[in-house]
Amino acid sequence: MEKIKAVREALNLKQNEFATALKITQSYLSALETGRKNVTNKIVEILIEKFKISPEWYYNNNGDIFNSSMGNIIGETNGENDVQLQKDYVTNPPAKEILYKGYYEENKIDFYYRHPDRQLNKLLSVSITELKQAFTDYSKLVKVSESFGAPDFIREKFPLGSNFKDYKKEFDFDFGESHNHITDKKLLKCFLLVAYESEIEGDRMAISQLINYMDMYADFYKGYTKESQFNKS
Repeated sequence: MEKIKAVREALNLKQNEFATALKITQSYLSALETGRKNVTNKIVEILIEKFKISPEWYYNNNGDIFNSSMGNIIGETNGENDVQLQKDYVTNPPAKEILYKGYYEENKIDFYYRHPDRQLNKLLSVSITELKQAFTDYSKLVKVSESFGAPDFIREKFPLGSNFKDYKKEFDFDFGESHNHITDKKLLKCFLLVAYESEIEGDRMAISQLINYMDMYADFYKGYTKESQFNKS
């Protein structure tokens, strides 16, 4: 994806340096930059939270690549010093808990933070259930796609992941690594809720995309016929 490469080049980082910061392999980063792999919600979250990339720029191509609210976090920036400050912030995050003022999820986090821990725990439990359902639905659809002889480019774009237990374990590990500077446990729960919601949305979007791909590229499937079950709607 061009934006991933644009961020790396704006920060003047080598692929191996950027891959380490994103907690992925260099080969996977290369696949992201060339469009052979899709950017996951986890990576987008790291770009926004750790590298201070502007969501407005990332999602809508508006404004500057770096978040204009950066000054609220590390002091006012200007001109050519901006990129260095971004890099310094990545390697030396502040010790205090940060609510990430100015980010698109601020209102959600603020809303959740006003709830007692008991309610937050219930919301987390519900989110985990929804995440498991979204993961299961995605996995089932991928299996259907593969059973009809999905072409390689669709198999690569929509891979069949591990079981939910391993999937969630990896998700929680990545979340913990990218939020290890937050010591307020309640605030951490709020960020986790938002992260779960984002992941659920991502899985549901992947389901919708795969359905569209199965319809759009139906004749690429080895098991395709006009009477194929998945082609009926």
